[in-house]
Amino acid sequence: MHNETSPENHEKKRSGLKQALSAAGFLAVLMAAFLFFTYLFRPTFSYSRLNILRYYAEERNTVDVVLIGASSFYRFFNPVQAYEMSGITSYDYAVAGMQGCNYITGIRDVMRTQKPKLLLIDARRFTETRVESATPDKSRFYFDALDIGLNRMRGIWHFSREYDVPIDETLELAFDISLYHNNTEALSDPLRWKLADNRVDADSRKKNTKGFLPGSSVKQVALPSFSGEGEEPLTERQERIYREVCAYLAGLDTEAVMMVCAYSVTDDAERQFRAMKRIAEEYGIGFLDTNEFHEEIGYNYDTDFYNKRHTNLLGAEKFTAFLTKYLTEHYDLPDHRGDARYSSWDDAILAFHEKAEKIHKTMDDKIAELYGT
Repeated sequence: MHNETSPENHEKKRSGLKQALSAAGFLAVLMAAFLFFTYLFRPTFSYSRLNILRYYAEERNTVDVVLIGASSFYRFFNPVQAYEMSGITSYDYAVAGMQGCNYITGIRDVMRTQKPKLLLIDARRFTETRVESATPDKSRFYFDALDIGLNRMRGIWHFSREYDVPIDETLELAFDISLYHNNTEALSDPLRWKLADNRVDADSRKKNTKGFLPGSSVKQVALPSFSGEGEEPLTERQERIYREVCAYLAGLDTEAVMMVCAYSVTDDAERQFRAMKRIAEEYGIGFLDTNEFHEEIGYNYDTDFYNKRHTNLLGAEKFTAFLTKYLTEHYDLPDHRGDARYSSWDDAILAFHEKAEKIHKTMDDKIAELYGT
């Protein structure tokens, strides 16, 4: 009879275990190297990647309001100003290339490290014509900021199915080192080495504007024009993606609101927003169209925008003041001022004031040049 406890069998088991451990160790080293070089060779994409990485750097469960979207959030709302006014902690989790079909990926990513009391979702993104023909080159700004993991892969797969992205381009999105492995200039770039773990350093955290990117250009734009009547239906794709996000939000324990930041809006756009509000209400999701409050916001349409769709710093200051007041009046959000755990926000206020002073000087000069004042 074969003896399973014989010295020979015992030695075989030990040998097999050693081989398994060696294989596991090799795979772990291989994976670590893969992640290291993927993050090292990734471009910074200027603001986009750093914005997401600075969100990751926020202390866990300290951000009460997260705004998820694109430039129609990060050009309008300044979380540092909001904190100075009210003690509300917030973050613009926003990237220029983020599409509506990326929002569920973004929501999952946000909830990995924070338990916000309120999510504000960029509703304007669903109405843009690019929703009909989104391409990987734009969405790459967002996907190439994220940590490698299941959520990122699910997001890429969903995006690729929605827009019939060819398999080779899908694989480039998923394994971006295949696209960037020739970026040898990264080896001599100190910033890339700092981001080789896909995280920012302490110095970058101190300069954190909490996702806000102030504009300094000045352009006269048209006054908003809308009648307040009727609806304009979304396209089939716009509505399908929008409903997917609404349904996902409805299943969360966190309160969520679709929001439009006030701009030089047209009547056609406003009719679409009214259709979106009706759909959101079907799912029990709030809808805040701040265009309805443009008089309360108090924009100067000669000086407060850098194009017809985005505010500069002057406009952002007014919009932030309005939205902060609105949030404090309609939601039970804590005031963290004076709490030692949130002292980094005081550092952010000082850093931003210094930055804002320079931007205001630049804008004053541009306004004087434009209007002779």
